[in-house]
Amino acid sequence: IERLAAAIATQRGFAASAIVPQHTSGDANGIASLTCDGKIIEGLRFTFKDEKDSADSQMLVGLLPGCDDLEAALNAAGFKQDEEVLDTWFSSALWTFSTMGWPDQTPELARFYPTSVLITSRDIITLWVARMVLMGLYNLGEVPFPQVYIHPKILDGFGETMSKSKGNGIDPLDVIQKFGADSLRFGIAYLTTETQDVRMPVEFECPHCQATIPQTKKNRVLPRVECDKCKKPFSTQWAEKPEDQALPRGAVVSERFELGRNFCNKLWNASRFALINLEGYAPGAVDEKALKIEDRWLLSRLATVTGEVTAALETFRYADAARALYEFAWNDFCSFYVEMTKARFGVPADRQTAQRVMAHALDTLLRLLHPMVPFVTEEVWALLGEVAPLRGLSPSPRGRGGRLRNTCAWRNGQVSTPSIKTARSKSSSPSFKRCWAPSAKCGRPNRFRRRKRSSSSSAATTPPPGCCSRCSPTSRKWRKRSAWSSAPKRRPPMWKCMSM
Repeated sequence: IERLAAAIATQRGFAASAIVPQHTSGDANGIASLTCDGKIIEGLRFTFKDEKDSADSQMLVGLLPGCDDLEAALNAAGFKQDEEVLDTWFSSALWTFSTMGWPDQTPELARFYPTSVLITSRDIITLWVARMVLMGLYNLGEVPFPQVYIHPKILDGFGETMSKSKGNGIDPLDVIQKFGADSLRFGIAYLTTETQDVRMPVEFECPHCQATIPQTKKNRVLPRVECDKCKKPFSTQWAEKPEDQALPRGAVVSERFELGRNFCNKLWNASRFALINLEGYAPGAVDEKALKIEDRWLLSRLATVTGEVTAALETFRYADAARALYEFAWNDFCSFYVEMTKARFGVPADRQTAQRVMAHALDTLLRLLHPMVPFVTEEVWALLGEVAPLRGLSPSPRGRGGRLRNTCAWRNGQVSTPSIKTARSKSSSPSFKRCWAPSAKCGRPNRFRRRKRSSSSSAATTPPPGCCSRCSPTSRKWRKRSAWSSAPKRRPPMWKCMSM
């Protein structure tokens, strides 16, 4: 400070004693400013950087532009200008154009500035996003990106932000090793909501028995964890001792990606079935009269889903796009249409039409799924190109005379199918057999309209006549259920036999 005061006094023609340092309040060693004859010398800012060793302590001086005499005084006092003058967020604010050769007018800068969309988290909107906008306007006169998509955060099972220092984050390499890269991508897209953060429970996978151990706040920072199933220990990312590092490492995964793996397996198996039955495929136009009701229904659903997914992707609703594709691929394509066409592939008259519709539907489905499931779709696409290099259907009219006219009729049959499947799956349970096997005791349906309400209290606690003996008021296997509709007209209460 004394050398700097003397240098400034020499530059400005003052006596060295006229320049007095002003200390910061509460700190005798801190310097707030320098004054000359009671007036603050403008253009200087002082900061002290103290290290553990006092010999390494530094005094940093900030200098405003245009103060040439003060700059000469600093050089004379032995100060050295720091070459790294950008802090983290200031340099990050220049990222949109400094990475492409700015301030030079490069072809990359002319081609890629401004860009179209910035995808970021809400944590750094003021720290980074706003600074990039301000710097872009100040230096280039244009906003670097017209649209900003703010995605939610992925939290652990306790609602905390995933962090390496906490040890509560999943390892993407472990997820890829266990579930696959496509499962990771589709699972993330499926969970991406508008603004709601996503909770993802984290689990350790035992390398000995492949059992999963829920991660807790206690075991997530331990160097070794003992498996609850096989009682064998395994190491974690905190293993530092040689005996801990010698143990096999437990993967850090989450069960939320199992949905993506099951979906990819379903898509692969359905694609294999389609490829096997496309043997002898011949491209050509399809007569609309040759399309069966399931063909019309599938093409209608395919057109609807294509529009929904396109609109969802254009408006950054990735979860809606993933769920629409999941619903169509799993239920409509795999569970219904593939099952319906199995018999048609064995009929020569129906085989050609079924092949062409199947090839077109699989082609469109792969295109829609490729942004979320790139590896499986790429593999199936290559195999599909070998058996059906030319595929597609000619555009069909919409409306009453087009392929959408039988959608409602097929949909009515489709809605009843899950109920039939549920009944078939439950037919193995003894309680269900008793319900649907008429006997001398109970042969009536399991729901009865309640008779006219009586003034006596017993009328509300007595089962309908003709029900089985197991439905006595003391067995508590029945209850009254009231069903009301949103329409002004009310429906009467209903009885439900709980023993059936």
